[in-house]
Amino acid sequence: MTDTQAIILAAVIGLVGGAIGIIGTYIGSVKLARINNKSLAGFRLREAFAPELIILQHPEERGIAEIPYILKTAFGKHQMAVNEFRFFLTDNELTSFNNVWEEYDDYTDFNKYIVLPTTAKEDIQKAINRIEAILDFTKDK
Repeated sequence: MTDTQAIILAAVIGLVGGAIGIIGTYIGSVKLARINNKSLAGFRLREAFAPELIILQHPEERGIAEIPYILKTAFGKHQMAVNEFRFFLTDNELTSFNNVWEEYDDYTDFNKYIVLPTTAKEDIQKAINRIEAILDFTKDK
């Protein structure tokens, strides 16, 4: 191998190595940005449900009759946060997430969450469980 061939070979190897480095850095930065955006959307989802979750976890501070109204009036805020979070889920996660959301969203009037004072504790726990199932998707895996 002549000196010229060695120089050309070294230059080609350097260019290929540089290109691989650039592509790897780009892919890594795109993945990192996606993770950061998903974390932010997860934070917003948790933030959207936090006030209602606190009320449900401490219902003695409110009348039982208020809870369906509170959930119903917060539904738009919950729906917006859910819609934003969906963008960052894989296909499998999205299917599972949609199923969990439908469990919560099933009661559009939210009056079915609190039926009677005698079953209020179980009904409140059902609402808490459904919200927590939604928020489980925001946890790092």
